[in-house]
This record gives sequence, C-alpha cells and structure tokens, in this order.
Amino acid sequence: MRKYGVMHPIVLSFFSKDFYRDVAKNWGFASFVYLLIFVILCSIPIIIKIDSGLRKAVEIGVKEIVSQFPAVTIKNGELSINKPSPYFIKAPDTSRRIIAFATEGEFSSPEEAKSMILVTKTSVIMEQNSRETRAYDLSEIQKEFSFDKEDIRKWAGYIKYLIYIVTPLLWIWVYIVRILQALLLAIVGLIFAKILKSGLTYGKLILLAIMANTPGIVVKTLLSSVGASIQLWWLMGLIISCGFMFFAVRSNIEPDTPPPGPSGPEPNVVS
Repeated sequence: MRKYGVMHPIVLSFFSKDFYRDVAKNWGFASFVYLLIFVILCSIPIIIKIDSGLRKAVEIGVKEIVSQFPAVTIKNGELSINKPSPYFIKAPDTSRRIIAFATEGEFSSPEEAKSMILVTKTSVIMEQNSRETRAYDLSEIQKEFSFDKEDIRKWAGYIKYLIYIVTPLLWIWVYIVRILQALLLAIVGLIFAKILKSGLTYGKLILLAIMANTPGIVVKTLLSSVGASIQLWWLMGLIISCGFMFFAVRSNIEPDTPPPGPSGPEPNVVS
C-alpha cells in the first residue's frame, strides 16, 4: 500500500529517499495518474497567459482593426467591396498595412502593396515569409457570399472561447511528451542501476523517472510564471533530471546486511 498521496511528489521528489522507495515498491499505475494531475497543474500559468492573450487580441482586433473592414461580397468567384480601390486596413500601433484590397488590379503581390495580405478580385494572397507567398483562388466560390464588420465582430467574439478547445489538446500533448521523457530518463536509470547494482527493472525505473523529472518541471514552471528565463534551460533541466534519477536509484539500494555474530558469549581461551 502506498505511503504517500498523489500530491506529495511535488515536494517529496526534491529530497525524500523514503518517497522514492515507496514509488518503486507501491505506486505502479498511480504514477501515471499523478503525472496527469501534475501536467494539468503546471499548465495553469500557460493557460491563463493564452486566455489573456486571446481576449486582448479580440479586444484590440474588434476596436482597432475590424472597425476598418469594408463590406465584402463574393459573387461568381469575384470579390468586390463597398470602398474605392485600393483600400487598406492598417495595424493600430504602427500603421503598417495588414490587408490591401486591390479589386481593380492595382497590385499583384503583397510586397508590391506593402501589406501582409493582398485581396484582389479573384484571389487572396498571403505573405508567408520574405521569400514565400500563398495564394487562394476565389473562382471556386460560385455561390454569393457577403460579410461586413458586424459579422466579423460576431466571429471574433467566438475566438475567446477557443481556450476550451486548446486546453485539453495542450494537456494531451504535454502528457505524451512527459511520458516520452520518462521513458528516455529510465534508460539513463538503467545505467545508474547497473553501476549501483540496485536490481531495479525498467518498469520500476519508469515510475522513478516520472518523479525524478518533477523537480526540474516545478522549477521551470515557477520561473515561467514570473516571466524569468534561463539560457540553455534544456541542458540544465536534463542535468537536474539525471541528478534526481541517480538519487532515486540510489534510494532504492537495499542496505548491506551485516553478517550475523555468534549466538552466545565468546569461549574463554585457556593458554
């Protein structure tokens, strides 16, 4: 029976030999349950940051960018707007052109229009990077379709709910990554187990690796939550995890049993 609960590793993984012995002997599948809970807890600062960013983007976009949009109509594969061409939508802070509407053929590329996106009568051309653009042909849209700034405001309002889709996907992705990290760290544990002659199996080492990864993740999460960063953290994190893996393996070495002494008093030696 386990001596420790699923919340104890967050603290005990830093120092407790008894905890690591308990993990190897009694935890089993509970280690993976703990890892899932741990992933969810550590993702909270990231989720808050993503949610705040989405809400801020929607707020700025609705107030500053969406308000500039013309009414757009696509009919028989051709696009038109209710503004004179060319018409530009600009970033609120830098006045850089974000979208250029050139329905009369004034420009042929985003670079020529000095914008990120060029919308012509028959295509939408997006700048991928300084050397690449991607074009989307509007001729395939044969049905009449139209929208204006009010429709875009409505669509933008749904973006803030995107966090409810992103969050579970984030949990699944990080959980899989953490399991893979534990599998790799357990291989390092096999080396430590052979050096220290602990006799731990690979299965037990995986459980220990989950816990040995905990201190580094805790430190990284705390640093990220306060906006701090460390250069070459991946290397430092690897060293930390390997150090705690060695500690975990060493904690599971059975102490040598001293040879039994004589059962009675030593006989007197008569010279």
